[in-house]
Amino acid sequence: MRLQRIFKKEEISWAALALEVFSVTLSVLVALAIGDWNEERQQRKQVGQALQGITAECESNRRRLEGRLTYYIALRNELQRKIEEQGADAPAFPLEGWRGFQPALLRDSAYRTAVATEAFSRMDFRLADAIAPGLFAP
Repeated sequence: MRLQRIFKKEEISWAALALEVFSVTLSVLVALAIGDWNEERQQRKQVGQALQGITAECESNRRRLEGRLTYYIALRNELQRKIEEQGADAPAFPLEGWRGFQPALLRDSAYRTAVATEAFSRMDFRLADAIAPGLFAP
């Protein structure tokens, strides 16, 4: 008896069926559009963070280089003074102010992160092309 009710032929409303198919299709398309919009928004945010990180890293590296530059200029001046006073054959050491080579240890973690997360692939090509060759290119 139950089976008869389940399989009982009823008249199908084609308009209702079409409306239901349309509404399901529309819902799926809207959900896909929202997903695409959200992914694009997250990618833009990631590119912005990468640019901020690279900018901060460049500024930090510039300060490090400037700090070392004053040290090396002072050493150059001391060597020039020594050459002027004692001649070109004068021994370089002892050299007043010498504290070792002290290379500027530059950072590149933000650049490497941008490469690893493919943030460069989502940037405007001209911007990525302007950044990449000047920074820590392998």
